Amino acid sequence: MTLPPGYHNKNDNKVCKLLKSLYGLKQAPRKWNEKLSNSLISFGFKQSYNDYSMFVKVSGKLIVFLLVYVDDIIVTGNCESEITKVKEFLKSQFLINNLGKLKSFLDIEVNVPNGICLSQRKYCLVLLHDFGMLSCKPVKTPLESNIVFDNNKDVLMESVTDFQRLIGKLIYLTITRSDISYAVHVLSYFLVILVSWKSKKQSTITRSSTESEYRALSSLSWELIWIFKILYDIGFKIPIPINIFYDNESATKLTMNPVFHDKTKHFETDVHFIREKIIKGVVRLVKISSSNQIVDIFTKSLISSQHESLSDKLSLFDPFSSK
Repeated sequence: MTLPPGYHNKNDNKVCKLLKSLYGLKQAPRKWNEKLSNSLISFGFKQSYNDYSMFVKVSGKLIVFLLVYVDDIIVTGNCESEITKVKEFLKSQFLINNLGKLKSFLDIEVNVPNGICLSQRKYCLVLLHDFGMLSCKPVKTPLESNIVFDNNKDVLMESVTDFQRLIGKLIYLTITRSDISYAVHVLSYFLVILVSWKSKKQSTITRSSTESEYRALSSLSWELIWIFKILYDIGFKIPIPINIFYDNESATKLTMNPVFHDKTKHFETDVHFIREKIIKGVVRLVKISSSNQIVDIFTKSLISSQHESLSDKLSLFDPFSSK
């Protein structure tokens, strides 16, 4: 009789020793990542300190990028022969399937006609089919302007689980459909947790709208610095200062003038990160009118003309349209 791995037979005092991690074990993902990382580094790749899932290999003018998500890998670069060598090396180290040129990754379709176009058309069609919405007509904007939901009047879904599953799928759809972000955000208000509920909108309570705007600027500057480092890792040199288009005059003045002690004395020190980066010339605030503020598409419901205009500025378009 063949004993299962790890089974101890009292008669012969023997035990099976696993020589490699298997799927299902808690340590399997860690050991797989460790093995893959060590192999790539030995082949000349460097792991990005800003995104541990990205590896970069530079040899003179040749550069190869490798992006890992669990056991899915994307390899690209500026030299086909160098990419082939990387694939052959991976094949010698692991049991892998070469799926050819990138067409889809994690339900995100990739089209490279003139540049790179990402879409989730198939994912969206499956979502509509699962919830019986394939025959519905499209609308020009995700939410009507100034719409108000009422639990007592609006028709409720019978299954809370289905609604939660729908929200989860819509959140993933916002990867390529950022124009529906605000609509998904509003619908998330109606998710029910029977025991408790919490919001992750902000980690602290602000005393004024100006402080809230100021905190948002600081958070944005942190995100920009991270993106700046990622681009640097893959060989892009971004000219500074980086423009931040902003329409709140009060918050803008706070970043320029540290004298407003009465207004800022209760701010935590880390919130002033934006001011530090402005002084060093890393970022620069640029005044923009509220009507041209692109971020409005993520924070409020808009009329169709505004929605279409801001979507165009975000380079959102229908790649399957005949236009």
